[in-house]
Amino acid sequence: MASDGTMTGVYLRWYRQTNNDALTIDLMEEAKQRNMLTVVIGALFLILGVIYWQYRRSRAAALPRPEGPRYRLGTIAYHR
Repeated sequence: MASDGTMTGVYLRWYRQTNNDALTIDLMEEAKQRNMLTVVIGALFLILGVIYWQYRRSRAAALPRPEGPRYRLGTIAYHR
């Protein structure tokens, strides 16, 4: 009733002033739903990002490490 203006007409007829409370309430409810949808989509992207990060870490851990003095930790080698 609020979205098509019927409520405003009834309120105007009974109280002789305009009131858009019902429309305001509907708009606030729609805004809450959009906000919740934004939060859910953000959470899904966060979860997908963590899954991708874990995938990359597991792939890097599964690769063989190079051997030799050039790749040893803590050493500085200037091989060309």
